[in-house]
Amino acid sequence: MKLGLEKIRQRKQELLDGVKGKIDKVKDARQKEKNDKERVKAIREEERRIAKAIRKERRRLAVKKFLSKLYKLAFLGAVFVVLMIFIRVNDDSQPSSVYKGSEANKQSDRTSQKYGVCVDKGIEYYKAIGSYPYLSTGEDAHNKVLNMCSNSSMAF
Repeated sequence: MKLGLEKIRQRKQELLDGVKGKIDKVKDARQKEKNDKERVKAIREEERRIAKAIRKERRRLAVKKFLSKLYKLAFLGAVFVVLMIFIRVNDDSQPSSVYKGSEANKQSDRTSQKYGVCVDKGIEYYKAIGSYPYLSTGEDAHNKVLNMCSNSSMAF
């Protein structure tokens, strides 16, 4: 009977050890699952952080590219304005009144008066020598006078 009891106790202990082993395996599996979930959570958090950093870098690069284009455009605009001013200042075909105001207008009036006086003197000259309205070469005397006075108001 003692043997039978001893065997029962031994069998009971074996079963308890087996159950404890299974419980330990379940606990280990649950701990492993918990650790895996934490790793997955950490990996996802790292992915979010990296994605956020990538978006931030893309925005920074977009702003940098925009500002670069804006600066280039501003620089080209400034160069264009400087060139236009330089061309405008050095353009001899522009009337001087653009730059000198009313003083230039007075001088322009004097110049046109001198031109008119020159034309009148030229016509009188060709009439006095008998070559008006046509010169001996067949050229129109009036056109000749206009051309000469446009070259110099002191022609006649």
